[in-house]
Amino acid sequence: VALVLDQYVGWSGADPIFGIVIALWLAWGAFQASSNAIDQLMDKEWPEDFRAQFLDVAARQPGIRGIHDFRTRRSGSHDFAQFHMEVARDLTVEHAHDIVEAVERNLRTAFPKVEVLIHLDPEGHVDTDNPLVEADVTPHWFGKRI
Repeated sequence: VALVLDQYVGWSGADPIFGIVIALWLAWGAFQASSNAIDQLMDKEWPEDFRAQFLDVAARQPGIRGIHDFRTRRSGSHDFAQFHMEVARDLTVEHAHDIVEAVERNLRTAFPKVEVLIHLDPEGHVDTDNPLVEADVTPHWFGKRI
């Protein structure tokens, strides 16, 4: 096209303009390809609406007193979620285990491609051994009484 404009129309600036447009188009394509590759290689936090949906399903199970230390990440095409779940202190290990199993089952049904790790805590427990976890535990209720 630039050759036709230059030779037959006499527009001598066509070739450099088309060259710049093509260079910009190639740069944009390279940027998009790089962004997609980086997104696949680097872990990313889930979007807030997806996190809220996940917590809503997790919190539906009776017997849960609170959820805290909720962490999510997307690594390539894989999704991971982990959180601490509080149950009443007086529950037997078997009953607490049954609650965790029910929560995992509900989450697998609603989010089949998410790998879930649940750490069970007695109600009111604060993890002070881990400096990365805040001493002031903030439960995620999302406006609902659990």
